[in-house]
Amino acid sequence: MAKGPGDPDGRKIARRIALQAEDASKLADVLSLRLRKTGLPAADEVAAIAAQLRMLSDEQLNKAEGRVEARLKTRVTGHPLLENRKMNLLFMDESGTSSFKDPNNVFALGGISMLEEDVADYVARADAIKKRHFQRTDITFHEPYMRKHDRDFSFYDPSGSEATTRRRDAFDEDLLQLIAVTPFTLFGVGIRKAEFKSTYIDQVSDPYLPSKVYDLAIMLMIERYVDYVACNTTEKRLGRVHLESIGAQEDAEHQSAFADLVLYGTQYVPPKTFQSWVEVGCRFSPKTGSNPSELADIVAREIYEWTKSDCTKAPKFWDVLTAKIHLRPPGYHGQFGVKVFPADGLEAAIIMHRLKCGAEPQR
Repeated sequence: MAKGPGDPDGRKIARRIALQAEDASKLADVLSLRLRKTGLPAADEVAAIAAQLRMLSDEQLNKAEGRVEARLKTRVTGHPLLENRKMNLLFMDESGTSSFKDPNNVFALGGISMLEEDVADYVARADAIKKRHFQRTDITFHEPYMRKHDRDFSFYDPSGSEATTRRRDAFDEDLLQLIAVTPFTLFGVGIRKAEFKSTYIDQVSDPYLPSKVYDLAIMLMIERYVDYVACNTTEKRLGRVHLESIGAQEDAEHQSAFADLVLYGTQYVPPKTFQSWVEVGCRFSPKTGSNPSELADIVAREIYEWTKSDCTKAPKFWDVLTAKIHLRPPGYHGQFGVKVFPADGLEAAIIMHRLKCGAEPQR
């Protein structure tokens, strides 16, 4: 009898239990040793608990052997680096804060996928705009500054407010044109933190999901990106993921979340799919000069604003960006580049947006 997609045998859950049991057994061993030095009789009881935990770990590891039944029917390959493929680059950036303590409820991750040979053309076009408006090219399009008309992007004109407005409008028009003419494919994830916490953390209703908001966003983004790269019928490429470097600890945490995908897959995408189509390890770099990550910064804010509006209001550049969203027919279950999660109560607005982007009507 054929099994459904995902993890019907609970193999990923078993692996998680095995790792937790192994960690717990190590703690129990340490506690037993300390108790034994004090001469307390509880040491033997704790040692017995440690042994039981090790048995549970071994049992669950055996159960974890097997494979995930892929929901995304993508091809798998041999060692991708031996095939000398060209690269497809995914640049990601964030908007909002991933912490549950932050009062703003939305965290967004934006991504733009670009062929490696198109990067130089983007840099040249971006440099031309910067030279026209700032007379230099060492500026980075930083979304918060542009939105708030701060620092270099104030466009203050001493001759009056009308002149300042004209300068701002001229820059916005050039930026819109840059987005429109640059060849890239869009990906985005909007996380509604309060809904995620109440439904999936406090109630532990889905053991497959990461408990950290940023890790969840990376998982949802890369699931969709690997669908795009693997199902590209034009040319066989390898995906390379770029993230802005925030700090050593943060970079290491994000690298760990990415490595977990490659090693163990997700509920619906097996590890072999990630290993076949995405380069092992993210690449981190600071945001400086002209770089496609500037576009990811803009996309992240657009996803943030759209999610915050309950997917009903089009942000500033939404119309031109919507045309670039990844869509593989029929456009559902990981075949559409934008994901809002959890989507409870927003289903109608989200489906309407997908249909507008070309998804097939649901049957």
